[in-house]
Amino acid sequence: MNSICVLAQYTFAIKHRDNLILVLDCMCPATTMGVTAFKIFMLVWKTKELNGIFDTIKDAFKREVAEKGVSVRKWIPLKGFYSTIFLMSTTGTVALSFFAFPIIFNIQSSIKGVDFVPETMFKSVWPFNHMVTPYMEIIYLYMTYLLFVTQFGISGIDNLFMDIYLHVAALMNILAEDLKSMEKRFLINYKLDSVSKFTKEQNTKFYHEIKRLVKKHQFYLEFCKRVETFFSEIILVHFVSSSFILCMSLMDLLLAPGLIKITYISYIIAATTQVFIYSYAGGQLEEACNNIEVATYGISWYRMDSRNKKLLMKLLMRSQRTVQIKAPFVTASLATFEAIVQAARSYVTLLYTFI
Repeated sequence: MNSICVLAQYTFAIKHRDNLILVLDCMCPATTMGVTAFKIFMLVWKTKELNGIFDTIKDAFKREVAEKGVSVRKWIPLKGFYSTIFLMSTTGTVALSFFAFPIIFNIQSSIKGVDFVPETMFKSVWPFNHMVTPYMEIIYLYMTYLLFVTQFGISGIDNLFMDIYLHVAALMNILAEDLKSMEKRFLINYKLDSVSKFTKEQNTKFYHEIKRLVKKHQFYLEFCKRVETFFSEIILVHFVSSSFILCMSLMDLLLAPGLIKITYISYIIAATTQVFIYSYAGGQLEEACNNIEVATYGISWYRMDSRNKKLLMKLLMRSQRTVQIKAPFVTASLATFEAIVQAARSYVTLLYTFI
């Protein structure tokens, strides 16, 4: 259903292509609705894979709880919850503005007695006259439905992405903590000093323990690749469209009159938050993987036999390969976030010189 409204808005932009202000005014929400519709479609299409990802995360945390008890709770991220509330607030403000301002302006025109020019929340072209009763009311209700579908779609899908990757990062951090505590536990249990070497029995026990963690690390790396494959199309479309949407909303803010600026201030905050969510999740995963490398490097390898040394070297080399959230041509990272914001600013500066 989103595609019909998006097509009507793009048709309006093509019809009024000589008027930059009108084009920007309809292209910004149209692009956002189109991208969100694509994300919803991809999630519905890949529902089975998504359920598998949920089950894997749930089972992984169940195993950690079984091994460590309630202490694992501190690793479960709450940042995703807070970002959901914030993004819901900003997108809600945008949705309410698009919904309310045309009604306010229509009522204001009627009170002042000026010529009544009916408005819908999104500028669009339809194959019939949608500015007369009852078509205008039907189109307005239809757009209202799509508006709030887009709002909840943005908040739900983007924070779903963030939550999944924050939970994966949490599992990586738990593994890093296990690596740090493993040797300390051996030193305390066997009352070893800072230079004592492991006995044959101790080496055997340490080998089985480190082997278990190496297998767990390999499983998490494979799971990261699986999640990356699942989200690859969404990541690509999200980042490709982000500069475009930010640029258009910034231009709309500069050109919008009066109270309409409130809509685009909220729009810019929401669009920037969307880009930051993906970039932050990528940064957190990369940091968690680096923590495993640091924890492995800190283990006193000189205490151990050659078998344990080789296993530690294998883990160290594997952990040095940075795990990133990638899609074709783009990587979700804070550096990408900075590049997108700078690109949007450059585009706005260039466009503004032509006005």
